[in-house]
Order: sequence, then C-alpha cells, then structure tokens
Amino acid sequence: MLSRVRHSRPANTVRRAGTRLARYARRARLRRSIRVLAGSGLLSPPWYLAQAPARSGDAAGDWVLRGRLEGRSPNPLFEAQWCNPDGWRGDEDPLLLLARGQWPARGVHPLLAADVALAPFLASVVQTDLLPMPAGSLAPPTTWGLWTEVLSAAQHVLDAEVARRSPRVSLQWDRVADATFVRRWSETERAPKPEPLVSIVMPVRNRPGLVLQAISSVQAQSYPMWELLVVDDGSDDTTPDVVEAASTQDPRVRLLRRQAQGVCSARNAGIAAAAGGYVAFLDSDNEWSPHFLQVMVAVMRANGLRAAFAVVEEQSEAGTRFRTFDGDVQDLRTGNFVDLNVLVVDAALLAQTGGFDESLRRMVDYDLVWRVAEHERPVLVPFVGVRYRGHAAGTDRISVREPLSWDDVVKSRRLLDWDALREGVLRRDPGLVSVIVPVRQDWQAANATVRAVLDAGAGAAHRIEVIVVDNASTPGTWRLLWALVGLDPRVRMLRSPVDLHRAAAVSVALPSSGGATIVVVPAAAMPSTKGLATLVDLVRSGTVEAVRGASCGRCSCCPDADVVAVDAAGLIRLGGLDPLFVNEFEVDDLMRRISGDDPGSPVPLSLHDPAKARAYERPTPAQHSDNVREWRRRWPDADLPPERSGE
Repeated sequence: MLSRVRHSRPANTVRRAGTRLARYARRARLRRSIRVLAGSGLLSPPWYLAQAPARSGDAAGDWVLRGRLEGRSPNPLFEAQWCNPDGWRGDEDPLLLLARGQWPARGVHPLLAADVALAPFLASVVQTDLLPMPAGSLAPPTTWGLWTEVLSAAQHVLDAEVARRSPRVSLQWDRVADATFVRRWSETERAPKPEPLVSIVMPVRNRPGLVLQAISSVQAQSYPMWELLVVDDGSDDTTPDVVEAASTQDPRVRLLRRQAQGVCSARNAGIAAAAGGYVAFLDSDNEWSPHFLQVMVAVMRANGLRAAFAVVEEQSEAGTRFRTFDGDVQDLRTGNFVDLNVLVVDAALLAQTGGFDESLRRMVDYDLVWRVAEHERPVLVPFVGVRYRGHAAGTDRISVREPLSWDDVVKSRRLLDWDALREGVLRRDPGLVSVIVPVRQDWQAANATVRAVLDAGAGAAHRIEVIVVDNASTPGTWRLLWALVGLDPRVRMLRSPVDLHRAAAVSVALPSSGGATIVVVPAAAMPSTKGLATLVDLVRSGTVEAVRGASCGRCSCCPDADVVAVDAAGLIRLGGLDPLFVNEFEVDDLMRRISGDDPGSPVPLSLHDPAKARAYERPTPAQHSDNVREWRRRWPDADLPPERSGE
C-alpha cells in the first residue's frame, strides 16, 4: 500500500505536467498558425471583419480560433467548404494548408481556375480585372469589382439575419429593477373614472382544478376593472360547475358554454362577447402576477400603446429562463417572441385583425401576434407578467399533440400575400417555366440540380428561370451557391433566415416567379431533358393541372418522384404545397388535392446520375411520424406514400 501511495504522486504530477505541456504546445501551434496566416496575404481584414464588426481587429487570430468554424470567409475568393466539403470544420484548416503550400491543386473557389495562385492574385487584382474562371462555369465573364459587389450584397442578407437573431431568452433577470418598475406603475395616480375595462378571455376544457387557480390569479389582480370570460369548450367533467360556482361568488366571472369546437373558436367566442376596451388572454393552466393588469393598463395608457406584452418566466428542471425579446414584425419572420398569456391588445385593433384563425391547430398565438404586428408593433413592458411551471408541458396541451410544422404553416401564410398572387395569375408569362429548387446545406446537390435543369431546358420550346431557395444553410453554402449558379442570369437567389423545409420554401419563391408553369425540383433530383419537357408539356397543354415525375416508369420510390410540374394558377389557388408535411408526402398530398382521388401515375424522368441523389433531404423520425399521422387523418382511404430513400 505504501509503495502504491509513493508511486501515485509522481504519476499524478506527470499527468498534470503532461496536460500543461499539451496546453502550451497547442497555444504555441495556434500562435504559429496565426503568424503564418497574418503574413500569407490570404486574409483580407476589411472583408473578414465586416462579417463580424463587433470583434477585435485581429482577423488571423479570429479565423484560427472561431471564424472558420462559424463559416466565415477570409477573402472573397476562398471558401473552406469548397476546399474541404466533408471536413471543413475538422482539425485541418484548409486556409492554413494553402498558406503553407500544402493544399492540393483542386482550386480554392468556384470562380477561380485551379492553377491560379490566390495570394499573388489578391495582391495585384483591381476592380476591372476579369476573374480567371475555370471551364464549365455558369457565370458569364465577371470582373473582380462585380463579384465583390455581388458578394457584398449576399453578405448583407446574412448580416440582416444576424441582427434579427439576437438572443430571445435570458438566463438572468434583474428582480430589483422588476420590483421597482412594478411599484412605480402600480403607484401611478390613476386616470379619472371610469377606468378602462379589461376583458380577459380564458378557454377551458376538462380542467376543474387548474381553471380555479387561474381564476383566482385574476381575482387577485390589484386592478379591479376586469371581466373574465371563461369559455368552456365542451367539457364533460365538473369544469363548468367549478366556473359556475366562481361566477356566483364574483359577477365579474362569466361562463360561456358551447360544444367542443377547438381553442381558436373558443377564444373567438370570448372576444365576440367582450365589452372591454382592452382584451387580454390567460390559459386555464397559467397564473398572472398580482399587478399584471394594473401595470399593463397604466403603461399602455400613458404611452398610447395599442398592443403590449410582458416578460415570461419559465421554470423547469433545466432551470429558469426569461423571454424578454422586444422586436417588430420583421423579427416575427424568424419566430414568435410574444406569449399570448402576457399580451394585452386594444379591442378595436383586435377586431381589425379578425381574431384567431380557426383553421390552425397549433401556433395560433404566433399567427395572431403576426397579424397584430402588421398593424401596430407590440411593445415589451419590462416586468414578469406570468410564470410557467412544470404543468405547462402536460400531455393534454396542443403544443404536445400537434406537430411543430404548424410553425411553417403560419410562416407560409404570413410571409407572402396570397391574395396578390391570386390576382396576378393572369399576368404570368405562358411561355416561361419557373423551376423552384429548395436547398438545405448541400450546395453540391443544389449545383448539380440547377445545372441539370438548365441543361434540360436549353433546347426546349419554352424559356426557363430557376429560383434557388436557400433554407438557412451555413454562410459558406449561401456564398458558394452565388458563385456556382447565382451569377447566371437565368437563376435567382432567395434565402430564408430559418429552415422552412421544402413545402414552405416553395411558397416563399412564388412571388419571385413569373412563369405560368411551376416545376418544383428538390436539390439532388436531376430530371433529363426529355423527362422535364414531358412534364412541362402535359401541364402547358392543359392535359393535366399537375403531374409528378419518377426516375423510372415502374415505381414512385425514387427521389425524382418529388419533382412536380403544376399550373401556377392551380398551385396558388390551393395555397402551395402543404407545410404540415415536412420533406415528404407534400407532393403526394398536392396531387390528391389538385386531382382528386386519382392522383395519376408518375411520368418517367430518366434520372441520369442516380449516385448524386444521396443528398435527398429526409425528415427526422419524429417528423416522419407526424407526417404519417397527418396523412392518415387527411386521406384515410389512401395508401401511405412510399418512403423515398434517395439511394
């Protein structure tokens, strides 16, 4: 035992010394790498730092430590993803290898021929110099000045995303400042009588215990001028009796009983019965802080606000966080930041928005807030108005029962003006075919698909335009797509700041399209000239309103089965592909909606390079389960579409 003790100390000492030496060696390697890059001429500090203006002026150090991992570009003609598509975030830094002369002669950028030495080129290039592009580039002759101008515009799109992606939750909250704010507005001299009545809408179904707690939190409000409209949505337990008893004791509580028609319909019934100048919402499983109404009414009246919301405190096993983001309607494009339970809206403004959309089964608050924000920006009032606890994740909640893809449904509806699209159908060009290519991350697949589509349309009787929709890919993917296909005049580039998946991405592209025929070609599906012409001709001739393509005539299991040609008027009339289906079944669903019970057989497209279909985007297992559930709900008599492996 003694010998073991004597030997353990030196062993531990050696291990600690080895750890320190490894740390020192790593720091020394990093310092050497930074020195090599700083003197290589491969870094353009103005260009690089413009992508991260808040950082230090050490471009080389920032690139080595984090810039490459975040997908930044060191100069306008280098992309780590191009040099090392499968491992650009790995241990080997492609830029450092190039600086040391160790990079193979594959080329460092799509717009630069492989034999061009990048550092000398960057040192001598001027605005009017033509880029020495490789053979086969889709880009027309391009000057350095034009490329940097185009790339700067593409980078501005990314910069705008960063500005809209500031943190929407905080792990810290100044409770002293919160209490001071509440005290200030609670003690503010009240306006002359009569004080405005606040109508509180609370839908409920089969929650006798929770609803009583929620009612009690309203009765505990320091602001007395309220009416609580509890809308019972077809409860079959004692819930109505509990609410009725509360209304007997407090006439400000009113029970509205109705058959079960869903939470949106219940809320709209409450709004219709509301008599107040302001309307607030409280779910039956939540509770307000005691001064919520008093502070909200005081702040809104003093500042002339028509829509405002408070902070939400969320408590869970993972800890406590606070939803404190104050944004505008543009920020809603990336996601909701206003919780319905802390929102107070002027009743006239709420009537102007039309209430809740009863066709939605989830994200109904997101949709309402978006429509309110289109008229009046909701303003954050900085105090905690409601606290969420563990029961908020119960299995009876809509947020658990319904798929997350309802978020894409709301975005698809609000991001574009469908009425304007329907009115503009007759102005679409009958000789133009608009090909929409949604892509997520895989620029190689997108490049191959766009080239295949352009080749297929080169000798066709119709003209082709291609609209590439980048679904929130990495910055490097966005810039590479511009270099590979974006300079071609037949290609238009669009980018979504969040992943909309394929269906909603197609909808986002519709306002930018001008053709009377729409063809959707997911990245990695590559129709042949004859196949694409067959699809387009069937639609343009009026033979069918929509037709789907397959890679062979014997089955529909191949990736090209999600290539679809459709009359633009029909697609717009139906509201596009349905975003409820995430990366599968959306075309099968469209064919049934547009063609009835018989969606027709897929047309062979003769996929000419099946190996490149490996990138075909698939749903996650959870998304697939949601897709299957929605398909069986919507088409109970139809077989489930075959899974498309993309292999």
